[in-house]
Amino acid sequence: MAGEMWAKVIGIILLLGGILGLFGVDFGIGMNTLHAIVWIIAGAVFAWAGFMSGPVEAVNKWLGVILILLGIVGFFALQGLLGLTSTIVGAISAWFGWKG
Repeated sequence: MAGEMWAKVIGIILLLGGILGLFGVDFGIGMNTLHAIVWIIAGAVFAWAGFMSGPVEAVNKWLGVILILLGIVGFFALQGLLGLTSTIVGAISAWFGWKG
């Protein structure tokens, strides 16, 4: 299932990105400690749903919507690329969730 694979891949990416973000790596997008923590939490939820046969469709839907909203707020709060990144990841996640 494509949604399950997406949850696995984005979960690992967000977890690793968040952990590196805690150590000061900002990937050129203005990462700070709060963003790193959000990435770790989101990554853990995505990975759990993907690897543990959790409710992957619901996780993709609702975490996708949350990331879209956080991304839009971040984009308009002058976070620029980081907000755009969250919005894109959220949109892809939501698409996989509603696609079924």
